[in-house]
Amino acid sequence: MNAEHFGKIILVGAGPGDPGLLTLKGQKALASADLIVYDRLANSDLLIHAKKNAELLYVGKEPTASGDAQLSINQAMIQAAKSGKNVVRLKGGDPFVFGRGGEELQVIFESGINAEVIPGITSAIAAPAYTGIPVTHRGLATSFTVVSGSEEANKKESALDWEKLAGIPGTLVLLMGLRKIKQITEQLVTYGKPSGTPVSVTQWGTLDKQMAIFGDLSNIAEKVKKSGISSPAVIVVGPVVEMAKKISWYKQGPLQGKNILVTRSRNQASLLSQSLNELGANALELATIEVEEISKNEQLESSLKNIESYSWIIFTSANTVDSVFNFVHKLEMDSRIFKGVNVAAIGPSTASRLRNYGINADFIPKIFTVDSMAQAFKKMNIKNLRILLPQSDIAPKALRNSLAESGALVDSIVTYRTIIPKEEKVSASTIITSGNLDMVTFTSSSTVTNLKAMLDGSLALIKGMKIASIGPVTSQTIRELGLEVTVEAKESTIPGLVSAILNNFSRK
Repeated sequence: MNAEHFGKIILVGAGPGDPGLLTLKGQKALASADLIVYDRLANSDLLIHAKKNAELLYVGKEPTASGDAQLSINQAMIQAAKSGKNVVRLKGGDPFVFGRGGEELQVIFESGINAEVIPGITSAIAAPAYTGIPVTHRGLATSFTVVSGSEEANKKESALDWEKLAGIPGTLVLLMGLRKIKQITEQLVTYGKPSGTPVSVTQWGTLDKQMAIFGDLSNIAEKVKKSGISSPAVIVVGPVVEMAKKISWYKQGPLQGKNILVTRSRNQASLLSQSLNELGANALELATIEVEEISKNEQLESSLKNIESYSWIIFTSANTVDSVFNFVHKLEMDSRIFKGVNVAAIGPSTASRLRNYGINADFIPKIFTVDSMAQAFKKMNIKNLRILLPQSDIAPKALRNSLAESGALVDSIVTYRTIIPKEEKVSASTIITSGNLDMVTFTSSSTVTNLKAMLDGSLALIKGMKIASIGPVTSQTIRELGLEVTVEAKESTIPGLVSAILNNFSRK
């Protein structure tokens, strides 16, 4: 392939950890990439921005990774770009701050491939900020120095001048130095830094699992050892560390430190994860459902073109709303076609999705379940009324049958398929076995049955774990598959599920 047909490689700074700190330009690059190459320091939640058919390549990059690993990464990116693919190299923090971004860019240019760099927020300033430590503060520090602490601090030919570092009056920030913290502190004291100089160590800064410890050069190494704190961590040395006592703003929520598995739909942002994270939990997302719309749907097309003949259209999920309106737009129509048609939504989430398209639901049952919807329509006079019921391919027939028994003329149309994701960035078994889970959540029966299939037909890995269910139908499926339900939402909504989870962990 000629160079003019090569793809482009973009080095994107993923930021310090919190996915909300990704730049808008970085998000745009992720959304257009054909291949995304990411490592352990880039929050995998950012992959939610990837387009549906993007290839995701995890390259690890553990602290002890060899040069061969970097060579393999370079080769993978270059090969993809030469085949015409646009590649994003998603790097933790900023690509040019101890991220080998310069090395990668040099190799890329030598290969004749066009490239771009999108900076990211480095943990060197973000982790201290989330710990309540300004790296500069009038009267305390007018400068800060960022140092890689990954080399042996006492080796014969150190690249670092520890005498000069010890004499710097400003703030000293060390990245990748936790394993050498004892040698680092000893070197600083040896070369004249007062042993009482304040020091902080922040692990997983900006994330819900953030942990920080404080001390001084004389005792911080021992405190780190006793705390069990591990990499990645940012070390800050200097008087500004004391500011954390006055302006620490990052508050730990009531679910702090809880690892909760969120089974979700692929390529859909998870309101549940966001809500749990805001309460301090570490939400681990696993796509167990993929929504596949039906591109050629003659039955739906006919119904939409004759929508005025219907008295009701009933939406039983946000996915049905999206699938119907995507088809409406495909037909070059809009929400005005539903004028004169009554619209029912199974619950607040579905009603909210309808409002995104300019439709206010005329009816929402008091209990947000299919059974409650069926019971409500039984009390209405719907004999000989035409009702449009868009559903997934695995939707139960109970609602359709109930409406028909009441005399309604029901057109139940499959508007999308619910399938098991063919590929997921990390396998279900890996997430469950390595996540030290405190709870597993299920928001539909499909999330339960699909997880079982993804675990080779067995839910043994989560047996005995706390299970949170969004409602009675999902709970029934959970029990039928041999698991116990720990908590069930009183209201079958995401806020209801979050409330149930919070109440469970709040019990003494």
